[in-house]
Amino acid sequence: MNPTKIFLALALCFLAAGSAFAQNENGEKPKTPEEMASAETDRLVELYKLDDHQAFRVDTLLQRVYPLYQQELEKMRSVGASSVSSYQTVIDKWLEIIDNQYEIIFTPEQWQKYLKSGAGRERNKRAARLSAAKEGASVDLSSKKEKKKARK
Repeated sequence: MNPTKIFLALALCFLAAGSAFAQNENGEKPKTPEEMASAETDRLVELYKLDDHQAFRVDTLLQRVYPLYQQELEKMRSVGASSVSSYQTVIDKWLEIIDNQYEIIFTPEQWQKYLKSGAGRERNKRAARLSAAKEGASVDLSSKKEKKKARK
């Protein structure tokens, strides 16, 4: 699974979690944003062979961003936002912030490997959604495989 899809999965976990004190189906409390940030940092260290300084910077970034991201989603939920596109806009905003910082933190080789893992494709999709939103249009970013499944 590519890093962006993992992050999107984490985003969906925030949406599904409901509250920080809710319990999952196993009776365990869901991971806090801080725990999720640590887990993601560990994953990136392993995948991209980040050095200690890079790991510290990534962890610091994610420890700051994940709670802010969760607060924004909670605020949307509390005012009754139900539009998928409004949630997608928030997800895109935070992923773009993270990717922009990763590009600074990673070496050129690590950044290229990150982009090739699928993050580059996801980044392009985000840019297309942002552009379409600015133009007030909708854009279909489904893959050919997803479109074929939908026709069946």
